[in-house]
Amino acid sequence: MNLAKGATLNANANLNAGLKCLNDSGEKWKEYKFTLCLLNELIKSEYAIGKYDLASAHAQDVLENSTSRDEKFTAYFYKIKTIGEGEKRDYNNGVLEGLNIYKVYGINIPNSPKGIDLLKENVRLKMVLRKRPLNMLSELPRSEVSTVCKLFHIIAQYATFTKNQELAALITKRGIRLSLQKGVVSQDIVRLLLLENVNRIAKSLSRAKQAFAYGCAAEKVSELFRDDRSFYHEVQVLLYGGTFPLLRPSRDCLEPLGDAFKPLLNAGNVDYALGSGIGFAMAWLCAGVPLNCPLLKPKLLLYEEAANRFQRPTFEWSVSSVRQLVLNLQKSPTNPTELKGDAFDEGSVLSTLDGNSRSMTLRDTSTLRLFLAL
Repeated sequence: MNLAKGATLNANANLNAGLKCLNDSGEKWKEYKFTLCLLNELIKSEYAIGKYDLASAHAQDVLENSTSRDEKFTAYFYKIKTIGEGEKRDYNNGVLEGLNIYKVYGINIPNSPKGIDLLKENVRLKMVLRKRPLNMLSELPRSEVSTVCKLFHIIAQYATFTKNQELAALITKRGIRLSLQKGVVSQDIVRLLLLENVNRIAKSLSRAKQAFAYGCAAEKVSELFRDDRSFYHEVQVLLYGGTFPLLRPSRDCLEPLGDAFKPLLNAGNVDYALGSGIGFAMAWLCAGVPLNCPLLKPKLLLYEEAANRFQRPTFEWSVSSVRQLVLNLQKSPTNPTELKGDAFDEGSVLSTLDGNSRSMTLRDTSTLRLFLAL
């Protein structure tokens, strides 16, 4: 991880040095292709290290000086990202900017879609599907090229963050329809399917079966990208640690979550790796697997050590609290619902926290205590 971070910073320094030389030579934008390529890489690099203002400035430079829609794509994409992912996290403006960019590609989507808009889009999607299930997307050839679907995913995500689920649903259906019409499928379509899977559950548990169909389609299509181990296992964590347990036995979730940890960690996807560990622990408890199984304790210690090593204290507390729950069940203490012992001390941890961190940790520990009470 440290080597990867160092390489990213070194690459950023080299790109900035190249831009300085280009400016000093007076050849910026005279050497059109070289300038465009350099700035596009610099936009990604500045964004990756959290310099959102610089990424936005370089994106604006490309938008003002590049000559074709395709050449502007990277700048468009990161312009939206810097609005939504910067310090201000202005998702509303990110959505509005994205909808304006859609118009450049000839796509008109209302910010506040009405029921009739969703109905029309649903009919159009069904016409393209021709009574086939969403799973048939996995029969399309995969595409590695960044397309407008990449914009669909990020705007649908921001729409979800602003609780505009109608817009997110409309964008998802439009993205799937365009993918079917083009005859190719990308990772961004998988992400759209995942987003709709979550949104339908969040809106109403009565829509669990509809959500399950989107989740199954996402899993099926993700098989096309199995060589991208980080992406594939990220999808597995989102499904088997998220909505699938609502309609599948908890035992079915153990293997996908347990297998995801190592490849995600090796890819530097630390948060999802640790999330897979917490999901595995919870699935184990819900599945009713024997607590004295020799596999459980080493797994929990592995996740806890990784969270400590990568300085993710909230993940570390989550795992250690589960380990304490297991100890309580094994040892039958005087107060079995109190999370205090060799692995975790709820009172001590909560005393060091405030605000949102304390609220979320208290939510998690309270859930475990309810589990113990039952």
